[in-house]
Amino acid sequence: MRELTQALSYARYEKIVKLEATSALTTNVIQLSLVAAFLMVVIISVINTQAVNNPILRLLEKTKAVARGHFGDPLEISSPPEIRELAEAFNTMCDRLKELDR
Repeated sequence: MRELTQALSYARYEKIVKLEATSALTTNVIQLSLVAAFLMVVIISVINTQAVNNPILRLLEKTKAVARGHFGDPLEISSPPEIRELAEAFNTMCDRLKELDR
């Protein structure tokens, strides 16, 4: 009976050791996944911010040029769609201002 009890205890101990190793590995994988997900969120946020900020900065520069009386070429912005519509309206305004300036 003692031998059977010892064998069962040893088998249980081996299973616990394997479970602890698996648990540690799982914890590491989850932590790495969280870090990777966080980095992806940061990178995507930076890309999206640039996609919005760059067209707005171009529109701002064009606005300052028009305010100085330099109409130049129409502003061409392809995306995002809302800013493209704003740029088209701005170009229409500039065309009308050019006509009035003449």
